[in-house]
Amino acid sequence: TIPMGEAIHKAYGKKCYTIGFAAHHGNKGNLLWGPFPIPEPPADSIEDQLMRYGEPLLFVDLRKRGPFHDKLQLGILGYSRTMVAKWPSVIDGLVFHAENAPAGPMQRK
Repeated sequence: TIPMGEAIHKAYGKKCYTIGFAAHHGNKGNLLWGPFPIPEPPADSIEDQLMRYGEPLLFVDLRKRGPFHDKLQLGILGYSRTMVAKWPSVIDGLVFHAENAPAGPMQRK
């Protein structure tokens, strides 16, 4: 099995820009199961470091040299707090939001 990202990278190279999403705290879930709390990220994880900026929403371009090029923890898949990688080799950019909220029904105005 070849992951989709690997196939896209092979076909498009640097023409493709992949974005990951992460949150420091809040809830995850869906319409069927309802909300579940996201576990707190470990100290010095990327989420922990970004939370220290004090902004509710950030975008980090990982193609540019920066503080996140070493092996670090980041919970971009299901908010798993155990994943460690050199993330610029996995994703090109990261959208970080301090507090996550699960999807819910749309409300008409």
